[in-house]
Amino acid sequence: VAAYQHRPILLTNTDSLPQATADALRQMGVTQATIVGGSDVVSDNVAAQIQDMGITVNRVSGSDRYGTSKSVAALGASVGMNLTRTWLAIGNNWPDALAAGPAAAVNGNQLLLVDGTSLANSEATYGFLAAFGSQIAGLRLVGGPDVLSPLDQVQALQVVAG
Repeated sequence: VAAYQHRPILLTNTDSLPQATADALRQMGVTQATIVGGSDVVSDNVAAQIQDMGITVNRVSGSDRYGTSKSVAALGASVGMNLTRTWLAIGNNWPDALAAGPAAAVNGNQLLLVDGTSLANSEATYGFLAAFGSQIAGLRLVGGPDVLSPLDQVQALQVVAG
């Protein structure tokens, strides 16, 4: 969503806002920030530190990384991103998803995280694909069979096909 909207992504520690991130927020004149992840990933203390800077804070999260991925995809849909080609990347090893995010955003496509061994282990992603499968014309799978198992691929295609 950040790439699609041409917004920066700033990093933080779990329990404290780094000075460099606080400085960047000030220098960019940020008035609204979205924290991605639950309070166990980015603590309420960090949210409070950002709010203390006069910035409105929203949080997008789920019960786990796959639920957060689903919540981000829902936010993306609400701001105009499309589901025509939905991207799937492994959720427990960050480089693929990090690289795929901007690539998916170029065409306004969604990126969802999957477990990598079985779609059943990514319940929120499975639910999202099942709910919006009729709008998805194709899937772009990020990574080979050692990253996204053939079972994951087959299950995702079956869910989308209905």
